[in-house]
Amino acid sequence: MSIPFNVSQAASEVRRLTGAKVPAERISRMFYHGKLDTDRCPIINGRRQIPPEYIPDICRELRRAGYLPTIESKAVQDV
Repeated sequence: MSIPFNVSQAASEVRRLTGAKVPAERISRMFYHGKLDTDRCPIINGRRQIPPEYIPDICRELRRAGYLPTIESKAVQDV
C-alpha cells in the first residue's frame, strides 16, 4: 500500500506532473465544494489523506475547472 499525500504534497505532485503551480488551498476548496471525492480522500487526524493514484483525478478536475491548461493547449504551446 502506498503512503497517502496530504493536500500540500498533492499540490507539489500536481506541479511536478504538470509544471503548473496550484495552491494547496485550491485543491482543499475543491474537496469542500464536492468537486473531488471525499470518500476516497478522507480527513484523518485533521489531515486529508490522498492516495497517490488519485492525483490524475485531481489534475483532471483542475483542468475541467480551468486551473490547469488543457492537454491540447499545452501541446500547442510546446510546439
